[in-house]
Amino acid sequence: MKDSVDLLSDFRQTMLQMIVEKEIVDVQELWELLQQFLTLNSPRYHGIILRVFGEI
Repeated sequence: MKDSVDLLSDFRQTMLQMIVEKEIVDVQELWELLQQFLTLNSPRYHGIILRVFGEI
């Protein structure tokens, strides 16, 4: 758990880091990563997560 003043930036940075580290290039792997983010985070953050995922 982490406090944040800029959730969009934090989720974007974390998601991009995971994509690079896991060398994710396949659509299925991206969907799995999205599901992990949604599962691990409170529903109140799902809108932000979906927005960042859409931007990436």
